[in-house]
Amino acid sequence: MFTDSFYNSNINLKKWNGFNVFAVDGTTLQVPDTSENIEYFGTSTNQSTTKTALASASALYDVLNDIVIDATISRYRTSERKMAKQHINSINNIKLLSNSIVIFDRGYPSYDMFNFLEENGLFFLMRVSSSYKIAESINSNDSLLNYKFGIYSKEVRVIKVELPDGTVEVLLTNIFDKSITTTLFKELYFLRWGVECKYKELKSSIEIEEFSGTKPVAIEQDFYASIYLSMIASLIKKDADAAIADDNQDKSLKSEYQANRNFILSEIFKKIITMMVKPILGKRILENLLEKAKKIRSQIRPNRSCERKNKHPRKKHHSQRKSCI
Repeated sequence: MFTDSFYNSNINLKKWNGFNVFAVDGTTLQVPDTSENIEYFGTSTNQSTTKTALASASALYDVLNDIVIDATISRYRTSERKMAKQHINSINNIKLLSNSIVIFDRGYPSYDMFNFLEENGLFFLMRVSSSYKIAESINSNDSLLNYKFGIYSKEVRVIKVELPDGTVEVLLTNIFDKSITTTLFKELYFLRWGVECKYKELKSSIEIEEFSGTKPVAIEQDFYASIYLSMIASLIKKDADAAIADDNQDKSLKSEYQANRNFILSEIFKKIITMMVKPILGKRILENLLEKAKKIRSQIRPNRSCERKNKHPRKKHHSQRKSCI
C-alpha cells in the first residue's frame, strides 16, 4: 500500500538518464537462539559446532528515491535469485515495470535470470564473478556475447570498467543503446551502493536485529515494521531536503546540506504510534518534525571513498555507528 501510494502520486521521481534505477541485494540477520527460530529460520555452525540462529533477508530498493519497493525475510540460505524473482513478481505498478533498470551484484547472474527479467520487461546490469570465464576472456571493453537459452539464441552486452585501484569489473546488461557508454555504466553500477547503505541504516541506526520478541512471528513483524519506519523517514527527509535546498539557493555556501536522517528516525520511533492513532494530532506532529528536520542538518560530502576490508569478524554493532533509538 505504501509503495503503490508513493508511485501512483504525482510526485516527480528521480531518474537516471530517464530510467528508474532499482537494486536487489540480500543480507543475513542474526535472530534469537531459540529452538523455534532454529527450526523455522535455520542455523549456521562454526568450527566448535556451536549453532547460531540466522535468517536471510532481501530487498528490492529504489536507489534514487530511497524507497524499499519490496522486502522479505526468509529461511537462512534461501536462494538470493529466488527471493529476487519474488520481488519482481510482486510489482504490480506499470510505472515500475516500464523503463526500469535493476542492478545486481555477483551472486545473481544466470541465463535463467536474464530471461526472467527480459520476460518482465526490465533492463538489468549485473556484475559477474570470475566463474564467468567467457565474459572475462573478451578483450574489448564493450562487446556482445551470444548464448543459448533453450532453443533460442540470445545475447548480452559485456562491459568492462576499471576501478581506481586498477581492478577490472565485468558487467553484463541487456541495454544495447550505444549512447550509454562504458563510463555511464560505471556510474550506474556505483548507484547499487545505495542498497548497502540502506542495510547499514536498518542494522545500525534502527537496530533491526534487536528484536522485541523471540518467536518467528515477532521477528517477521519487527522486520517489516522497521522497513516501514525507514520509508516514512525517507519521505520526511525528501521534503526537508527540498526545503533546505530552497533555503540555500541564493546563499554562496561552500558545501551543500541535507536533513539528518538519524534525527528523523529517532523522532519517528518516539511518535509513530500517536501519529497513526490520532490523525489530527499526527498531522501537527509531522509538520513540527519537518520544521525541526530543516534545521538539524548534515553536510553532504560527495565522492567519499574508503578501502573495503574483505575479511573481518561479523559484528552486530560498531563503535563508529550510532543508533538513532
